[in-house]
Amino acid sequence: MGQYYDFSFSLQPPVLSPAQRFFAQILCTQAESIAHNLTHTTDSVPHTTLDSPLDSPQVPIIFESNFYTSTDFARDSKPTLHFIIHTNHAPAVLEFADSLSQILPLSLNFCFLTLSLLDSLESLQPLTLPAYTPHTHFCTATQTRDFLSSEHFGDFGLFSFAKPLAHTEGILTYLTSILQSLKSQQHALIDTARGFKECSLTPPKDSDSTSSLCVMCDISSLKTFFRIHNAQIDILASFEKPSVRLAPKEVFADRFWRDSHGLVLTCLPYDPILQLLSALLLREEITHFFLRPTHHTPQRIFEHTPTHSHTLCVSESGLFLDTARAHCDFRTLLHTNLAHHTSAQSTQKSQSSVIFYLSSKHPSAILLQKGGEFGQILDTSFEANPKRLIESIRTNYTSGAELVGNFARKQDITLFENLADTPIRTDNLTHIFGIAALLLGMHPSTNLREDTLLDTLPQAYDSLLACANEFLRPKGPRIDYILLRDEHSSLTLDYPRIFRSSMSFKCADMDNVILAYGFIDSFCEFLATLVRDIQTNHAFGDSLEVLLCGDVFGQHIFLERLLGFLPKNITLTLPKDGFLDYH
Repeated sequence: MGQYYDFSFSLQPPVLSPAQRFFAQILCTQAESIAHNLTHTTDSVPHTTLDSPLDSPQVPIIFESNFYTSTDFARDSKPTLHFIIHTNHAPAVLEFADSLSQILPLSLNFCFLTLSLLDSLESLQPLTLPAYTPHTHFCTATQTRDFLSSEHFGDFGLFSFAKPLAHTEGILTYLTSILQSLKSQQHALIDTARGFKECSLTPPKDSDSTSSLCVMCDISSLKTFFRIHNAQIDILASFEKPSVRLAPKEVFADRFWRDSHGLVLTCLPYDPILQLLSALLLREEITHFFLRPTHHTPQRIFEHTPTHSHTLCVSESGLFLDTARAHCDFRTLLHTNLAHHTSAQSTQKSQSSVIFYLSSKHPSAILLQKGGEFGQILDTSFEANPKRLIESIRTNYTSGAELVGNFARKQDITLFENLADTPIRTDNLTHIFGIAALLLGMHPSTNLREDTLLDTLPQAYDSLLACANEFLRPKGPRIDYILLRDEHSSLTLDYPRIFRSSMSFKCADMDNVILAYGFIDSFCEFLATLVRDIQTNHAFGDSLEVLLCGDVFGQHIFLERLLGFLPKNITLTLPKDGFLDYH
């Protein structure tokens, strides 16, 4: 009779994307190869029915395979794909598993879960995969080496389970011409799976830097030039080849163009052409190159399957989120992210949700959702005029006048004297970091005016973030984030006290890099403490969900620090499908 062996794989919505169909094709191809080999070893044995006794020497080997899913596959937020092998020859299953372990690349959208035995297939339904012809997907390190060492170069079968490139006889000439252009410090056009790109060995100028991508030729080069942890390496090396913003090591910082946060948009070669070019560059001891969009659109040289670029933020624990922003409003963003979890937990009791929406572009919101109703946890509106904040510290805190006097001797605060005493209100918590950057001298500004202050604060926030990204230790100084109740019994932060504590550290000659990190580290600890307080005060226990959204959490330093402080018994929900923030 044989047995049913269930190879289960987890998919990420949308299901059966081109990448997932490619992985499914690998499973089919490997299974067909093993079945073919088994047929050849038993071709002298006549075929009999599946009901033949297994102990008979004339019983042929059964090896059949197909895809199955659960009945609610299309509605499942975490769909599982079952590749079922029906066989009476267990060694063939082991051979199949071993072949997959060697050939199946890492993937963000297709992940092996379990191998189990099934008594029957009654709970599953067969699945017919859509027709799919892959083109340029990936080549292994061995294939790359063999391809480049081949005398004929065009005779080598470049891709496993994929259609070979068109015009393979010209690949060596094509790549060599690009290599020579790059070595002579010229730009070159290169045909990639993400369209034609302008390629160079020099970092971009400021005018075209925002969409520039640094491609490291291999993982060893990544480790050499950047501060990077294992989870980031695994995700950069995955089949989808996303991008990650990384901080370069200080000694190499001048080799790269860094964004306003001090980071470099980085990836590994995302298609075989770039992989082969990288291998040729490494022969010349060149470790990286830069790609940027181009308006030139010549005739396609290779037959690519188009792929999309995704920039991910990756924590050391392996949690990651897409930093894309959706075209929607705040309400749609909120309900879309909560719906992902609600649909997954539809059979469980309704959970309450703490929502942290922190964006550098939009007003902040810290909310509690309970029974479908939303309520504000923290009043995020505060005074943003540094002149008024300094005056509040001087008059409302013990030894405040002495502190302000000492601080004025350390730091130039005369630039705030040009500001009027009029209140400047903001409801964006990232402005805390912008004010701190101005106050502590992390962001130069010699022409502050009350009518342009709120436009300056996002740039100053970037400067503080760039300082914090240079910090190398795991813990910063404690900046005071203290809760108060206002006259309306609403919770609010003691905002002047935040800056008062940082001024004290500055008077003690603390470096700005350390202070910047302390601002973010202490803020994340404050948010986690707020979650614990809500758990306790409302007796939520383990049934509390925490949703993080807003572009602030697309910054590694914020995501990493908050994940480190949050209670372990909450349900963490991260944005999916590019719904981190909204336009």
